Amino acid sequence: MVMAYIDTKLVNSICDRSFRIECTNIKLIPNSDKEPSYQGPGFISFNHEENLQATLFIDDAKDPPYSLGGAGSILSNEQLYQIRAVSLDGSVWTSTDIPKITRFRRARNGEAAIVDVELSEIKNKASLFPGEFKAQVYPASLRMFVTEKIDFPCNISSQSERRVGDEWISGNSTLDCAKFSTSDIEFLVLSAESYIELRAELSCDVEYIETRIQEAMLFTLSHPFHWSIMRLEYQDQGVTRICPVKKPWSVAINESPLQYDYIERKDIPVWPIFTSYFEYIRKNDSPNWHAISRHIIFSLGGGNSKLDLKMLRLGVAIEGVLADEYSHVGTDDNAVQAALSSLEEYLRGWEYGDNPECELSIKRRLGGIINQMKSNKNATARLNALLDRGVITKNEIDSWKRCRNSYAHGYYPKQLPNQKDFDDIGRMTTLLHKIIFQAIGYSGKYTDYGQRGWPTLDFRPVVRSESQ
Repeated sequence: MVMAYIDTKLVNSICDRSFRIECTNIKLIPNSDKEPSYQGPGFISFNHEENLQATLFIDDAKDPPYSLGGAGSILSNEQLYQIRAVSLDGSVWTSTDIPKITRFRRARNGEAAIVDVELSEIKNKASLFPGEFKAQVYPASLRMFVTEKIDFPCNISSQSERRVGDEWISGNSTLDCAKFSTSDIEFLVLSAESYIELRAELSCDVEYIETRIQEAMLFTLSHPFHWSIMRLEYQDQGVTRICPVKKPWSVAINESPLQYDYIERKDIPVWPIFTSYFEYIRKNDSPNWHAISRHIIFSLGGGNSKLDLKMLRLGVAIEGVLADEYSHVGTDDNAVQAALSSLEEYLRGWEYGDNPECELSIKRRLGGIINQMKSNKNATARLNALLDRGVITKNEIDSWKRCRNSYAHGYYPKQLPNQKDFDDIGRMTTLLHKIIFQAIGYSGKYTDYGQRGWPTLDFRPVVRSESQ
C-alpha cells in the first residue's frame, strides 16, 4: 500500500496536546471590506479547552474586527473571517469560516494587542513535486488519525513501519490490524499506542471521502470516528488537515450491527458491513452527512443516555430512515382505498348544524387523517410492507409502536426499567439495523439484540420489484 507521508512528531504532538506551530506571520482577513485585516507573528496550538486556536501579536491594533448581530442572531458570511499563517519552515496554513475573536487583550501602551481566534480546522496544501518536475500517475493515498482509542475487530497482523529518508522500513513490533476493500479502495486500520490510524489507497480522488469514511465507521462500530489529523496525496498535491481533538464518546454498551468482544476481536466479519454502507453512501456528493447517517448518530444519542431517551431516539430514527429510504413502500389494498373514498364522501355531506365552526374543524382533521391513510406512506404502512416481505418481524414492529408512540407524546415511566423495556430497546436496535441493511443491500452476519443471548444470524436482503 502506498502511504502518504506525515511526520510522526506532528501526530504525537496532537496526541499529547503539545502541538504548536510557530508562525512568522498570521493574517486575519475579514470576508467584508468593512473591517480591516490584522496581521502579526504568532502561533497555532491547543488552548486549555483543547480547542484549536491561533494567537496573533499585533503592533498597531485597532478595534476588534467583528460586529456580532446580537444574542440569537445567525452570523452572515460577511461577519466571518479567514486566516493565512506562514510557519517558520515556510509552510502556509489556512482556515475559513471563523465566527469571532475569542479574546482581544491590549498592551499597556494602548496600541499593541494579543488576539486569540478559535479555529474549526487548519489546512496546508502544497505541491509534492515543486518546480517543473511532473508527477507520475499513482493511486491517491489517505491517512487519518484518531486520537481516541477505539476497539475494533482485527483480521490480520502487520509489522510496524518507520520512515528512513525516502523509504519505509519494518520496525520491531507487530500490530493487530483490519484490512478490507471496496470495489476500488483498499483500507487498513491499525492501532498504535496512543491513536488509531486508517490508511486508504484510492484509484481516484473521491470527494469528501473522509466524511464517507466517518459515516461508515459510525454505523459499523456504533462509535464516532473523529479524526484529528488527515493527510491526502493525489497526483502532485498533498493536503494536511488538523482538527481539534474531540471529547471521548461515552458508550454504555456496544450495539454495533455485529457484536464483537473487546478481548477476542479477531476474525469477526464486521467489515463487509462497512464496505456495503460505504458503497451505498458514496453516491452522496455533498459535504453533509447522508440522511441515514444522521439518523444513526441521532439514535446513538451521544453514547450513554437514559433508557427513556434512548427509546425515543431509536423510535424517531427508525421513522426517519423509513421516510428517507422507503418513500416508495406501502400497501395498496383496493378494498381499503374504496372504503376510505366512501368515508371521505360521507364526511363531505355530514353536517353538524348546531355548531358550524366545530363541524369545519372536525372535517379538516378527519380529512387529513383519511388522506394520510389513502396515501399509505406512513411509517406503520412501510413497516407492515417490510414485514410482509420477511425483512423484519412483528415483535420488532410492536416494540417500535409501543415505545415511539408513548415517549413521543410525553409518556414518563413511573417505575424502574424492567426486562420488557430492555427487550424493546433490543428489538428496535435490530429493527433499525435491518431496515438499513435492506436499503444498502447488505448480505451477511448481524447480531439480533431482540433475542436473549444476542445470537449472530444471517441477513439476506429481499430483492425489490417495481411495486416495492
